[in-house]
Amino acid sequence: MESSFKERIDNLIEEHKIVLFMKGYKHQPMCGFSARVVSLLNEMGVDYHTENIFDDPDLRSGMKEYSSWPTFPQLYVDKEFVGGCDIVTGMFQSGDLHKLLNVEKEEVPLPSITITEAAVHAFKAALQRYDGEIHLEISPQFQYDIGVAPASPNDYAVESNGFTIYMNQSTAKRADGMTIDFQSGGGVVIDNPNEPTSVRQINVRDLRHWMDIKKDFVLFDVRGQDERAIAKIEEAILFTEEELDALDKNRTIVFHCHHGMRSQRAALVAIEKGFRQVYNVQGGIHAWSQYIDPEVKIY
Repeated sequence: MESSFKERIDNLIEEHKIVLFMKGYKHQPMCGFSARVVSLLNEMGVDYHTENIFDDPDLRSGMKEYSSWPTFPQLYVDKEFVGGCDIVTGMFQSGDLHKLLNVEKEEVPLPSITITEAAVHAFKAALQRYDGEIHLEISPQFQYDIGVAPASPNDYAVESNGFTIYMNQSTAKRADGMTIDFQSGGGVVIDNPNEPTSVRQINVRDLRHWMDIKKDFVLFDVRGQDERAIAKIEEAILFTEEELDALDKNRTIVFHCHHGMRSQRAALVAIEKGFRQVYNVQGGIHAWSQYIDPEVKIY
C-alpha cells in the first residue's frame, strides 16, 4: 500500500468520528448491504461521513488492503474498523453498536400482527422447500422484504394464527397492527397502518375485478363533461370536492382521468383531506379502452 493512500485514509478517519466506505451515497445507496447500514445509522440519529468507492477506483481497491476486509460497506468508528453489513447489523440488534456510539437503545415492545390463513399456507409451503424461518423486514421507507433465513437470537418472534414470523427490532418498530395476506396470482399483500399515507396505483384489470366482486369503493372521473361525453366508464361519477367531502374518510376512493396524470393530482388532494385508502388508475380510461372494454372510444 502506498504511503500517500494510507495517509489519506488515516486523515479521513481522524477527521470524522464515524466513516462509512460504501457503494453509492448516503442518500442514494447502490447496493442492498450499503443501504442497510445507512438505514441503521440513520435510525440511530448519529452524524456520519460516507465515501463512495465507485467514485475512486483507488479507494475501492486500497480499502480492502487497508482494513484487511474484502467487501463493502466498511464502517469505522473512532479510527477503528468495526466491520461490514452483517457485523454492524448484529451489533445493532444486540445493542453493542448503541454502546459504541453512545446512543441509548430504544426499547420496542413485541408488535401485534395478523397473518391470514392464506399467508400461513403460503409460508409453510415455502418452508418445505427452504431451510430456515420466515423473516420480515420493513425499511425506514416502508419497503417490504419477506424471505427465508435462520433465526437470530436477537430477532423478535411474533406469532399469529399459529404461525411465527421473525423480524429485527427496526421492523418490529414499524409492524404493530399490520396484516399479512396472500392472494393467488398477486403474492403477499401487506396492510400496515404505520405506513405513511400515499396514493396507491391500481391497474385496469384489478379495477375490473373490484367491480366484479362488488368491492365497496367510489370511482371518481376527474375529467370534464366534454371528455365524458366522448368516452366514460359507466360506474364512474364526476369528481367534485363537494362529493369527496361528503364521504367518510375510511372509504376506498379511486380516481381516473384520460391517462392517469390529472387523477394522480386529485388523489393527492384526497390524501391531504385525510383519506387513507386512495387509488389512481394507471393509464386512465385509455388503458380501460385498450384492455377491458373496447367499446369505450379511444380519443
